[in-house]
Amino acid sequence: MPILSTIGAGSARGFNPGGVPSTPVTLSKILFLAGGGGGGGSTDAGGATGSAGGGAGGHFVETNVVVNTQTVYTVTVGAGGATGSQNNTGSNGANSAFAGSDITTLTAIGGGGGKEGGGNGIAGGSGGGAGGNGNHTGGAGTSGQGNNGGSSASNTTGPGGGGGKGAVGGNGSGGGGGPPYYWYNAGAGGNGLYVADFGTTVAGGGGGGGTYYPGDGGYFGAGAAGGTGGGGSGSNTGSGTNATGYGSGGGGGVRRQGSASGLVGGNGSPGLIKIYAPQQASATTGSPSENNEGGGVYSYLFTGSGSITF
Repeated sequence: MPILSTIGAGSARGFNPGGVPSTPVTLSKILFLAGGGGGGGSTDAGGATGSAGGGAGGHFVETNVVVNTQTVYTVTVGAGGATGSQNNTGSNGANSAFAGSDITTLTAIGGGGGKEGGGNGIAGGSGGGAGGNGNHTGGAGTSGQGNNGGSSASNTTGPGGGGGKGAVGGNGSGGGGGPPYYWYNAGAGGNGLYVADFGTTVAGGGGGGGTYYPGDGGYFGAGAAGGTGGGGSGSNTGSGTNATGYGSGGGGGVRRQGSASGLVGGNGSPGLIKIYAPQQASATTGSPSENNEGGGVYSYLFTGSGSITF
């Protein structure tokens, strides 16, 4: 009977079936960064300009997250979005998230893909740029996570750059109202943000792609640079470049007469998640980098998906 009383009392105090108590742990902060969007694909469609740059992945910091020991928490690190195939919009970057059975899932939104040719930009953590040659609006950024993509104001302006965490994407511009020449210059990617906990600048927007179409009187336009932190760049002579670093958007593809099929835009780069805890984890998967920060605080940097248990 005393043994039965002890088991019953333990259950009343919240012991799990294994007989070990679960206790709360307050994570001082979790840094989230989602994958950057892919740039729009190259295009040879009639009336099109170069394609827009991809938006940066969303970034934010959540503080004082209460978790429990013995619960497995899933850490999802978003991949960068792929550039669009010829005449297609780039893919959004994938979301990054922290989830468990006893908490509300926390999610950073992937960057918006760059719009090919023409049309409004794609929403994301930071929005992808709008297509050129028309009154098109850049994709919306997510509040608290990023900025809007760049726009195109008229049928004589180029595509926008993707938004970055530090700034909105640049708008397309135009000049030389033709004939004989028309110019559709792309907007630059929005700058990223230096994040001390990551030790680097992240989440730059991709620059828009240029235009090289000497037929029908001559349509040209310069590609644009990506934002700081690794945003890919656009070009009017070759492919857009892939994003580098973390959470940045790819460069937009070129509009090029006769050879667009051999050219592409740029892919976005993957995100990150970093967790600060007042004790060591009891188990992890996905090979995060553990660091003793001092004062009993440990950090766990995930560059790929995995899990963590305290």
